[in-house]
Amino acid sequence: AVPLTEVASVEMKEGALTITRENQQKYIEITGEITGLDTAAQQAQVQQILDNYVFPDGYSYEFGGTLEMMQDTFSSLFNIIVVAIILVYMVMASQFESFVYPFIIMFSMPIAITGGLVGLIVTGQTLTSTGYMGLIMLVGTVVNNGIVLVDYTNQLLEKDENLNVDEALIAAGRSRLRPILMTTLTTVIGMIPVALAWGSGMESNQAMGIVICFGLSIGTMVTLVFIPVLYSIVNSIKNRLRKRHIRKVSPRDEAKKTRKDAKKAFKKGVVTNE
Repeated sequence: AVPLTEVASVEMKEGALTITRENQQKYIEITGEITGLDTAAQQAQVQQILDNYVFPDGYSYEFGGTLEMMQDTFSSLFNIIVVAIILVYMVMASQFESFVYPFIIMFSMPIAITGGLVGLIVTGQTLTSTGYMGLIMLVGTVVNNGIVLVDYTNQLLEKDENLNVDEALIAAGRSRLRPILMTTLTTVIGMIPVALAWGSGMESNQAMGIVICFGLSIGTMVTLVFIPVLYSIVNSIKNRLRKRHIRKVSPRDEAKKTRKDAKKAFKKGVVTNE
């Protein structure tokens, strides 16, 4: 038996009741609630204070809790947006039986997403997880206007071969303007209560409503002008490539090739003088 006083000194002091570890490292957790600020603003203020603090050797810090969950959620939702864009393109490519027309329609997506982010900036809101869900909904919604416009233009060109592309686009815009505005307005008006956060507990979904209202409105207005212009440009490029191909394989070139083949056959004795 060895007395404790021979190997240690005993003092009464405050200490931790429990020792917590994560990844084989000891840590202490500081929690608190701050009202009047969102999570990103809270992190910015805490980060500014910690940047001016010199930690002892072997000590570091990291954010957890709601912020960590939010970062993981944002990462997962970003991957979902990428997968959604790929799936939408695959569906349109199979329906149009072309890789060009879906590519034209896909240009409405960045316009709508930009409009949704502009709406958050104008209203002073931040991009939350529900806002990301609104962006995912825009990916599948905003392409509907482009699909209606491009598909009807293709139908007009198939019916009348003498119809010019620009004339077909103008006719499609006049004919499909009304249904496009009807579908857009019904969606936007339906999301206005969510964007204004009417009702108790609707603040969490407010970012989604703002993203959908602004993104769909701006995306539709720009799509009605941008998609026809892009369609006309792509069609002119296709016509130029066709003309170049026709020039490369002209009737003169085919006649020369036929003469050369006949001379070779004559030399080999396949064709006689008779």
